[in-house]
Amino acid sequence: MDTSTAAVFTTTGAEPCVGLDVFFPDDYHDNREVNRAKALCRTCPVLQECRAWALDNPTLATHGIWGGLTPKQRSTYRRPAPART
Repeated sequence: MDTSTAAVFTTTGAEPCVGLDVFFPDDYHDNREVNRAKALCRTCPVLQECRAWALDNPTLATHGIWGGLTPKQRSTYRRPAPART
């Protein structure tokens, strides 16, 4: 990602997350709340862009459900694959 625009994520205003606190749960072990946020993400027109932004900007997306992923899931996706020998 271009580092000059790393912090910029443009939305359309039609995203299901607009104005909802469900995407920032206090407890990620509350599967009902997390699953509700993820279900809304699956209907989002910018799901892939949101996920890519969150993965490319870990210091800006430290909390919340972004692109249908929890912080722990995003951390797993960002881990480098083990080197093959």
